[in-house]
Amino acid sequence: MCTASGTGCLAGCSTQAECQPGYYCDTGTATCKAKSIAGSACVRAYECQSGFCVDGYCCETACDLPCDVCSATPGRCAPVAGGG
Repeated sequence: MCTASGTGCLAGCSTQAECQPGYYCDTGTATCKAKSIAGSACVRAYECQSGFCVDGYCCETACDLPCDVCSATPGRCAPVAGGG
């Protein structure tokens, strides 16, 4: 991204707003990284193209039904297996 004055580029990032669309700020390394596709490992929703990080995976949807999980089929919500 450009500096606030518009005269140069930022050397790193400290907030999500400092990265171009499609990227997120990895504050641990202060670099903008490409958002991950469904099925990729994640910690926070802003790391994912879909905007959903569920059960440690970028998921296509929020998996908001009581028995839905994303980890059973990475990237897709599915009911938890019987007995799970």
